Amino acid sequence: MHKSAENAALVANFLRKHPKIASVNYLGFLAADDPRATVFKQQCESAGSTFGFAVKGGEAEAFRLLDALQVIKLAVSLGGTESLISHPASTTHSGVTKPTRDRLGITDALIRISVGIENPDDLIADLNAALERFSTSVILIGWCVALIREVERLEAQRRQCLESSHPP
Repeated sequence: MHKSAENAALVANFLRKHPKIASVNYLGFLAADDPRATVFKQQCESAGSTFGFAVKGGEAEAFRLLDALQVIKLAVSLGGTESLISHPASTTHSGVTKPTRDRLGITDALIRISVGIENPDDLIADLNAALERFSTSVILIGWCVALIREVERLEAQRRQCLESSHPP
């Protein structure tokens, strides 16, 4: 457990600083004035190995990240010696209505991770590479959408020219 908790702290710190991550919900980051901090300090030896984080965007961006991982494995159930990751809104909490999930903080962008005992550098490199592929995908999708819009614009222009040169 100690190795998993140490690795989780490193992974959480990496994610906290990454520009593609909206938030990290890790017990080690509780502010001193947070009411949970007192209970945490009294009852826990460490922040543990399982925490949640949200990617910037929503479900599509979360899925792109999950699909790009190579070392960390996608799973519905978390816990074990290997690092596992899940998307609660589409798995464990899929039967809960969206308004209730949102109220509870289980958004479409939320990802839960249980960090294992692997080399933390490998885990961070896996997340970093997945986040980079995620951003490349977003850029490519944006470029494709712009290209499609331009083709549609040119096609409309062509039709307008044809209509004006051949009235009905």
